[in-house]
Amino acid sequence: MFLAVHAAVGAVLGWVVDTPLPAFTLGFISHFLVDMIPHGDENVYHGYKSGQKKNQAYWYVAFDFMLTVLLVALFFLKGNYAAPGVVLWGVIGSLLPDFM
Repeated sequence: MFLAVHAAVGAVLGWVVDTPLPAFTLGFISHFLVDMIPHGDENVYHGYKSGQKKNQAYWYVAFDFMLTVLLVALFFLKGNYAAPGVVLWGVIGSLLPDFM
């Protein structure tokens, strides 16, 4: 799943709740729920593991990372949040499992 999708879900959850810990926890849990949806990037992972498509996997991750940074930046530039820090905790929680 694109990191950008996880970040968007985490931002929405952070916007809905009003304190950092629930935002982080819901974002973390949402990561696994969103990953249950088939999303078609399994071939990239298997190609990377076999060594056949490592270059493609690197570009995929680089694009995903840039898209995520852009999306999160837009959330904070265009959003009118009562507690932007809580939204950020939702985003962090939703992205953390991929970095662990």
